[in-house]
Amino acid sequence: TGWIELAARFGHPYVAVGAHQDNYPVVITSKYPIKFTQRLGGKGISHGGIHSQVEVDGKVVNLVGFHTWPQAYEMGHKRGTPEANESIRRHGGHKTRKDEFQAFMERSILNPEFADEKYWIITGDMNCSTPLDDRDYNFGWENPRYWGQKYMLENVKQVTDLVKVYNCPDKRDIMVWSTQGGGRIDLMYGSEPMLNSMIKAKSPQVGFTTGKRTGISNFWSQSSDHLPVIVDFIWR
Repeated sequence: TGWIELAARFGHPYVAVGAHQDNYPVVITSKYPIKFTQRLGGKGISHGGIHSQVEVDGKVVNLVGFHTWPQAYEMGHKRGTPEANESIRRHGGHKTRKDEFQAFMERSILNPEFADEKYWIITGDMNCSTPLDDRDYNFGWENPRYWGQKYMLENVKQVTDLVKVYNCPDKRDIMVWSTQGGGRIDLMYGSEPMLNSMIKAKSPQVGFTTGKRTGISNFWSQSSDHLPVIVDFIWR
């Protein structure tokens, strides 16, 4: 509740709320009409996701947002139990994230029902790194930490990592952090028309976005422990 009132503060009269699996719903707000929404949740999904179609200047843009499982052990286990510890050893958390990526994609951009859609943005708190940043991590392409993003790179050929492309136009390998503590686990992928329309991509760590630690938990009292991922487009 309260999303309509919150979005109205910054001029967004349209709101779509995704699957509310727990206390971390994924929400899309827009200044443009939201024409269609499917909630991406159910069995095997932790926080949940959303797929909405937004009509922008006569073009239908498909927005897919999701928040994956954050723990090192597989979903369904309880922290600290022998089962959870064994799951960590077997990279259970990374497997859960990869399975969530697959479920979200098969219900949206890979779903034959949407085969004719050309405009796609796929984004969210993905809780896993991409091998495209391996120069900074040096884990190796096959590392389980990359399983979710590897699924995207190998199976969802319709989209490109927009932040990476924008910040490495001359092939320099630049890391643009998406969290307060460093690293990049919040990505934005876009289809070719969105890539061709992109004019800027960044994760600013200035002013309000720098956040403040509460000192009593892992949460932040001002903004978030994650930075915003901002991509600007203009139709070309």
